[in-house]
Amino acid sequence: MRLFQIMNILSIDVAFGAAISCLFFAKLCNVEIFPIELVVLILTVWIIYTMDHLMDARGLTRPASTKRHRFHQLNYSAIRGWLFVAGIVNVTLICFIRRPLYLTGGALTLMICFYFLFQRRQEAFKEVAGAVLYMSGVLIIPLTLFNGMVNYEKAIIIFQFGCIVLTNLLLFALFDEQTDKNDNHLSFAISFGLTTTRNVLVALFVMSASLSIVQLLWLRFALGANIVLTTMNVVLFFVFIKQSCVEKDEWYRSIGDGVFLIPSLYILFS
Repeated sequence: MRLFQIMNILSIDVAFGAAISCLFFAKLCNVEIFPIELVVLILTVWIIYTMDHLMDARGLTRPASTKRHRFHQLNYSAIRGWLFVAGIVNVTLICFIRRPLYLTGGALTLMICFYFLFQRRQEAFKEVAGAVLYMSGVLIIPLTLFNGMVNYEKAIIIFQFGCIVLTNLLLFALFDEQTDKNDNHLSFAISFGLTTTRNVLVALFVMSASLSIVQLLWLRFALGANIVLTTMNVVLFFVFIKQSCVEKDEWYRSIGDGVFLIPSLYILFS
């Protein structure tokens, strides 16, 4: 568990969670993903998250209030060096991915640039922006290489997964409300208040649960995928209602990011 926390601080679990989520949708769409494309995705997600953490850490004039930002403060130069190496490796590997991914990958790159350029102006909605970027990264390979049309059944699963991603980020904003205030970071919870954040989270939980029931009772499409998404939603709901239990040592963050490893069960056993 200690190792998992270290991986979480470095956002390594987030990067692998994105790769697993990508494979989840690839299997759903019957699309083959080459290993080199997965490595590019993992490196890209890690680079984005690490850059974000370094920018937050650099803006602080005193020790950060969270373990993650303190770690990036203390190891700023070393992490920046690894970030540079990862960037060089990633750019090199991108030359070997399939051509259809260049156009959509370029569009995603522009979105990422806009995110970092205007990050300080949209911090109140950074969780929403983060969810859009994460979903774009996860879906870019499966949907670009998918030959058919995205029917309403797949669209429901994509939308439900998006709700889970946003739920995850809003949960972090809720738990980090005080530490974000201490470090002068804006978030949805700080901008709109804890009550509004909790109400939005309840609405997302209800929406995701309702979609699971609709799929189970009427659509009967991709039952395994539905079970995976329901499990992810239940785990996040447990984190939501057991705040006092998971706040210690920031376990809520490890659990919240760890839910994106659950789709591996669908990949392995469906």
